Amino acid sequence: MKKNVLTALTILLCLAAQAQQIQVIVPTPARTVKSSTGSWVVFDTQISSREAFTPKSLEVSGEEGIKYSSSTFEPLRSDSTAFVSYNWVPTSSPETPTQLNLTFLYTVNGQEKELNRAVAVSGESPLEIGFPLRPGIWMAGNAPGPTSEHTKLTVKMKEPSFDSLQQGYVLGHNAQRYAIDFVKLDKQGNLFKNKGASNADWYSYGEEILAAAGGKVISVKDGIPEHQTPGKLDYKITIDNIAGNNVYIDMGKNVVALYAHMQPGSIKVKEGEIVKKGQVLGKLGNSGNSDAPHLHFHVVDTNNIPFAESRNGFYWEGIPYAFPKYTSWGTAPADIWDTDENGNQLVKPFHFQEKEKVKNTIPVNFEVIKIK
Repeated sequence: MKKNVLTALTILLCLAAQAQQIQVIVPTPARTVKSSTGSWVVFDTQISSREAFTPKSLEVSGEEGIKYSSSTFEPLRSDSTAFVSYNWVPTSSPETPTQLNLTFLYTVNGQEKELNRAVAVSGESPLEIGFPLRPGIWMAGNAPGPTSEHTKLTVKMKEPSFDSLQQGYVLGHNAQRYAIDFVKLDKQGNLFKNKGASNADWYSYGEEILAAAGGKVISVKDGIPEHQTPGKLDYKITIDNIAGNNVYIDMGKNVVALYAHMQPGSIKVKEGEIVKKGQVLGKLGNSGNSDAPHLHFHVVDTNNIPFAESRNGFYWEGIPYAFPKYTSWGTAPADIWDTDENGNQLVKPFHFQEKEKVKNTIPVNFEVIKIK
């Protein structure tokens, strides 16, 4: 009898310990990202437990004097048992650190606790690709950076997947981590002519979209209507139409590019087709989750998850890329999109000053670049 009681007690103690165990998972390797304004080491941290807890802070330290702290956590479950932290750790060193040290502070059942772990940093350079649009002046809306909306869009998995290397469960994926919404401007910084009340008023509308690299077309979606009035959605957005009319191209080694929100009927390639770098894929439009004509572009690692099981590509992980060269014209104000009740662009036309010519970098949020 005593043996059975002790066995039961041991099981209960083990279950209690497991309930309180905190898992800290990095769903995709930390990567160094270079922009015209600086460099970051970028990674997401998914933190979970079987028991509710309150995250306090995530402290990051590393080589070359790296210091970073974040107290911002987004919930991944409604019962306070899982959170995600989106980390853009600034670094001034030209060398990529090999490892970062994390200290996670949290409270559970009123007790403050601490968890430490190391995160390896990938030494892999961002993929160099061509620009996916014709020459001109383009704004990189919601482009990579700590303030970008795209950065913080983890899509939760229906069933978490076990990571045997980290001995924990990955709860979701962030395909849009390095996504950019490209919008064309005129030389005065205007997004559109007239009042922008129609798609055709926008300088971006109808621009040809080009393959940033050669590869195989693995998915084409067409036939999704465009929203007729910029700023207004004509239909409900779902996971099936969020990217609008789009093309996915496999560029090799499990690396895939998405070209989204295209004009219906404009797509010139077919599933299974092999395309060359610079080949015309279709025309820029305003379909899907789009409030104005623009090209949504991002690059992902499929992690060997087939497209049919990827929830339209959103179970893949965003990875960094770089354009060979462009001229930075500075950064547009974040409210450049805003209009008044009459449809007038609130930000007055302005002239960008040529800043610098940059190579092998990715634009930052609202950076205006000139492609020749």
